[in-house]
Amino acid sequence: MVFDSSQSYFIGLNEDNPIIMSLTLDIVIPTFDRKKHLLKNVNQLVSIIDDLRIKDFVKIIVSDNASTDGTFEAMTTFCDSQISSVVTYIRQKENIGMYNNFMFCLKSSKADYIMLMGDDDYCSKEYMANIIDAIENFGVGCVLPSFQAIDVVGRIIQGGRDLDAKRKLYKAGIDNFIINNFRAHQMSGIVVRREGLYDECLNRGLSNVYVQMFWVADRCLKYDTLHLPDYPILVTQTANKAWSYDCIGLIGEIYENYKKIAISPWLRCKAECRIILLQPGRVLALKNPFRQMKIIFKLMIHKNTSSIGRVGLPLVVFYVWVREFYLLLKYRYLS
Repeated sequence: MVFDSSQSYFIGLNEDNPIIMSLTLDIVIPTFDRKKHLLKNVNQLVSIIDDLRIKDFVKIIVSDNASTDGTFEAMTTFCDSQISSVVTYIRQKENIGMYNNFMFCLKSSKADYIMLMGDDDYCSKEYMANIIDAIENFGVGCVLPSFQAIDVVGRIIQGGRDLDAKRKLYKAGIDNFIINNFRAHQMSGIVVRREGLYDECLNRGLSNVYVQMFWVADRCLKYDTLHLPDYPILVTQTANKAWSYDCIGLIGEIYENYKKIAISPWLRCKAECRIILLQPGRVLALKNPFRQMKIIFKLMIHKNTSSIGRVGLPLVVFYVWVREFYLLLKYRYLS
């Protein structure tokens, strides 16, 4: 369709055992000017859906943010050639920005669950089968993957997250949110229960490039979450992005999500500190102490930093800076 505007489950991999689902899933792909990668991704996803025989339950929605590289023509041809209408392609009349495109994808879905995918990131058939098992048999509200970095031609390169981790089911609540929310910074492969999520975002007045972190935070607080690292999402590393980091590594964007969640100031500060501890590269200037002080100051006065965080975060950043600077010296001079 085209519109111009801890245990492994191998469900469905046996051709004699088709998947019968009671719930539905939409794979949503916001895209901009990545025609080649998008076509590769959509082709792979359609093949997975066909192989698992789940076309009656799983669909793909592509929201094109007014690409200028021929994406419209290529996707129109692709959709016209489909035997079955698994893919819905929607082209925005103008570039509506990253946040609005994410929200458009969420609003466009009518499925029980959505899976968010980058246009140049790729999932496996095994991951898809295990997602279906998780939402059908465990009723989770969120599934979070691991990821493996690849280059633009698909070769494995250094980088990733949770590659040696074991799958684990987390009960709904604060601990689930604190432990798992940081994993949503990488959007591809995230699966969330859709019910009420769009209205929740509107009611909270969100507007940031990490809105998927709010989606995951809200679902973690309300539903059980499965961390599923067994089948990593392949995430393309490229400098061609629709956004760029500011001097505090877009930490303020992440903090807006915590600001809009109904949690105590202490828990909000705990979540803020955890991001710094787990992703120190966002705010470190190891070779420039003066720049590091500027980063700490900007983080302290940022409008989305909590009142407790204004006191605690400088200490956390300084601790991380000392730790990472020591490791740098140890690697260079003491090894």
